[in-house]
Amino acid sequence: MAILSVVESRRRLKLPVRDHLAAILPGLADCPVQRLPELTPAAMVTQKHAKLGDFATVVNLRNGKVAAGIVADESASELPTGEGSIALAVALGIESNPRIGGIEQGVGYVIYPGSGNGTPRTLDEIVSTSGAYFRRWGALRNLRGCLR
Repeated sequence: MAILSVVESRRRLKLPVRDHLAAILPGLADCPVQRLPELTPAAMVTQKHAKLGDFATVVNLRNGKVAAGIVADESASELPTGEGSIALAVALGIESNPRIGGIEQGVGYVIYPGSGNGTPRTLDEIVSTSGAYFRRWGALRNLRGCLR
């Protein structure tokens, strides 16, 4: 099952998190609100829900660009949702300069826990496998529903 990390974005926008996610993620209705931060990519890696090598789909919510990804490292504990590579920033149309680039908000992640094998993958493998997972999950239609 894919776990979408929209919790931080919805909080920043002061939008309800629990009610909306409960409608789309089975079992979430019984999850205490205090546990919702566990759904961020950084938390999933830390808690071993997502492991190094698991596939992901990343969406720039500002321009609609979608890119495939893979969990490649564990982020710093002070980062609420991790960080992407320079190549990912370029694919998403985000300033990629490591000194001045990146964005704080406006990126959605869908990570597919257990989908990888912990080994490096070619770009073609990442794109095709992540794309297949994203389509099965419901793609942009499902993502837009999560962000309403």
